[in-house]
Amino acid sequence: MTLPTINPDNYGLIDPSTLPPLNPSSFRMPLADTIVVGTCFRGDPFELTAGLKEGDVLKLVREPQNRYDPRAIKVLNQDGMHIGYVPRIKNEVISNLMDAGKHMVCEITWIKEYFDGPEIGIRISMDDL
Repeated sequence: MTLPTINPDNYGLIDPSTLPPLNPSSFRMPLADTIVVGTCFRGDPFELTAGLKEGDVLKLVREPQNRYDPRAIKVLNQDGMHIGYVPRIKNEVISNLMDAGKHMVCEITWIKEYFDGPEIGIRISMDDL
């Protein structure tokens, strides 16, 4: 028995041969939307965050020797200056993944200016699945 040939045009389907090959490393899995905390303890928060804008990528660094939280994750600006931390309530899964060697991407989603310093919204995603 021979199966009928299906023409994708007849059914509104996409012909898979016309699609580019998938690259699994190009996918990002969002893990948390949160804010950077502790910026007021790092020095002048306006100076540390000067020039940051929505869409900028920040660096995340584990700080397991932190005396307040062994799962602490530092947030660094583009110049490598420590601007704050991922909140404790959001860092358990992310710190475990970082300790397992997974690559995290931290992107600024919004910035609000207040009299005592800016509040920075971030999205943390994992690059590899």
